[in-house]
Amino acid sequence: MAYGHRLNIEDIFFELAEKNYKIASELSGMVQHDSADGLKDCSFRGYPTDEGLAAASIAIVGWATALEAFTNLAWNATVADTLPKGKIRDLVIKQLSTPEKLGEVFRGFDIDLGLLTWWPDITNLFQLRNELVHYRHQVVYQGFCFARVISRRLSEVSLVSVRNAAICGIRELGIRADLRTGFLEGDYEIATINA
Repeated sequence: MAYGHRLNIEDIFFELAEKNYKIASELSGMVQHDSADGLKDCSFRGYPTDEGLAAASIAIVGWATALEAFTNLAWNATVADTLPKGKIRDLVIKQLSTPEKLGEVFRGFDIDLGLLTWWPDITNLFQLRNELVHYRHQVVYQGFCFARVISRRLSEVSLVSVRNAAICGIRELGIRADLRTGFLEGDYEIATINA
């Protein structure tokens, strides 16, 4: 008898993201930011401490990793077997980004991405993840009354919107590909074993 064993990376990283989102939320507050001319207060709700920014960063990377793992699961469960071999080869050669692969999966289910109100935030989620993981910006002195660029990118509004997009993306994939999504409600399973 053979057994299959799969580590549910989407559960692991979604749980990590949610724990850190809770920490970040508890550490949220006003971040001081003045206009370039110093005449206007442009402060915003975000994460004024390094601990809050760290938790928000871990949440971003966690949601992106969970969605990427779930997208790959859906891809392998649905799309990979339905595409002509030439099309698969072309897509693999292109090395699709996660949003592109997710778009291919949704198009395979005849979903119009333009109708998904949360779709732009999927792109933002992966842009934020890439800014954190593939840091390429020069460090520039900004003065004392300007918020750090990463503080502005990881505002409370931004974190809430990309979290919502990750949840919507996973939920929609789960419905379409008939995959379990209980981890969205805290029903985490570390491994799946199939006989």
